[in-house]
Amino acid sequence: MPDAPNAVTRPLRPRETVQKILLSSTCRFVGEYEQPGVLLTHAWPGVRDRHGTNRMAEGPLSRNAFVLCFETPPLEKAAGLVLPDYGHIGESMASLLSVLYGKRFDSHGVIEGNGMFSLPDTTAYASICDARLPHNSHRVRANFPVDLDISEAARVITYFTHGRANERFAQTFETACSFYARSLRACEFDPEVAYLHLITAGEILAGYFERDQDDLLDESIRDSLSAIASGLPNGEQIVKIIRGRLLQIKRKFVKAFTELVTTDFFAKAESTHSFLSLSPDTFERRMAAAYDLRSKFVHTGIHFGSWTAPRGNDCAEIQSGRPVVSNKEFGKILATAPTFIGLERAVRFVLLRFAATEGHKVFPAFNTARPASAD
Repeated sequence: MPDAPNAVTRPLRPRETVQKILLSSTCRFVGEYEQPGVLLTHAWPGVRDRHGTNRMAEGPLSRNAFVLCFETPPLEKAAGLVLPDYGHIGESMASLLSVLYGKRFDSHGVIEGNGMFSLPDTTAYASICDARLPHNSHRVRANFPVDLDISEAARVITYFTHGRANERFAQTFETACSFYARSLRACEFDPEVAYLHLITAGEILAGYFERDQDDLLDESIRDSLSAIASGLPNGEQIVKIIRGRLLQIKRKFVKAFTELVTTDFFAKAESTHSFLSLSPDTFERRMAAAYDLRSKFVHTGIHFGSWTAPRGNDCAEIQSGRPVVSNKEFGKILATAPTFIGLERAVRFVLLRFAATEGHKVFPAFNTARPASAD
């Protein structure tokens, strides 16, 4: 008789080899994904939860929850063994899903893992959102539209479980995606940090490509360096020093965008008016100005967040006029740089293009059109 309660209760405990993580999104999804060893499905509100019903509708309270379940190898228990923490899997999955759909996803942590129940962090779940923003709305994105169906997550789950053959690509892509996802979460309460996260995502991606030094210099600079090398004593040595100190990080950043962005990017935009959308004739200058905003902030502490923050209903990707600031040079940069809406669309586009061209098997359904800069 003393053993009877244990025999009954032991099967009710979580399995040590099954991990469950709570995710959520400000966007409404249908469907689910299930394959051997992996399940991504909805976590439904109670039938009498009126607030839960309201959260399923598009609006400031919109929030929908999901549970990611996956199996892990059994642990060989030993004295001093530290149990693995699988919370990072949720963070990575939320980042990959954010880029795939172009929607905000949050990971709230493990709810069952290693045979134990865990308490998730639901702080973000209770927050409000601006449903007018493309990454919060219940509509598919303008570029690389992916149906708002959880079954589409197969594209990133397959990569997540089997796609690390190229470790350098995987590390670059996952880290860049994490900064993109952070930007979506920070957009509404700290637009400046959100903008900087997008720049960082672009920098990480740009660093993947190994380029010839001359490839990062425009024609006028190359001509000037040639003149120095041939016309001055020790000219070659002087040129070597100058080359090492030129703004190569910025050039790599801009070049990554101009090479990965295709004509499809300019065919559709998030803004309601075409004159407020990014265009191919000014795209390179605008991406350079976006990096200049980052440099101004980092090196001089000049704030810019309120100028690039989303505002109004038109989802403007560029400034509608020249911002009035005391520093004329800074005002010119602000007028040229894309807003958060424009930069976010560009970063997601290049991340998916990067996955399609460098990852090959990650998003095979996405096209590989020639760069728009080639027109």
